[in-house]
Amino acid sequence: MNKNNPLSMTDNKILTALKSLPIFAEMSDEDITKILSVAMLQFFPPNYLIIKEGDPGDFMCIIKKGNVEIFKESDELAFHKTNLAVLNEGDVFGEMALISNRPRNASARTINDAEIFILKKSDFDNLLRENTALASKISRDVIERMKKNEQAASDTSKFI
Repeated sequence: MNKNNPLSMTDNKILTALKSLPIFAEMSDEDITKILSVAMLQFFPPNYLIIKEGDPGDFMCIIKKGNVEIFKESDELAFHKTNLAVLNEGDVFGEMALISNRPRNASARTINDAEIFILKKSDFDNLLRENTALASKISRDVIERMKKNEQAASDTSKFI
């Protein structure tokens, strides 16, 4: 990789982690590398709110290092949140809002120091235009994840 590319010696580890995810499973290493090459690598300190529920979805994230919690805030109870997931190296979040063109349906906050690839909507859209099979695969995965997140939030709200 060239010096302007954010990938380093952990390339194979990130590629392997991404290929293990349903959203990237059928992609070639070249396609995944293409995605990462247009993404910006950013550092976030612990407890940093990367995505706020309700905000527009103008980027997606791929965790290179660190952990991120995904949560929803309760409308009924002040200062109450429902934890949906803890994400780790190689995990992706924020892509649902890019596909659906809807506001963010959950918030994301770093748990510890994190390095995260940020892929802007414009770059994401260009990649999907170039690869219709990828666009179809991502759309199916996003629908499945939305169903799971809605079910998790619904199940948790029964106990509040």
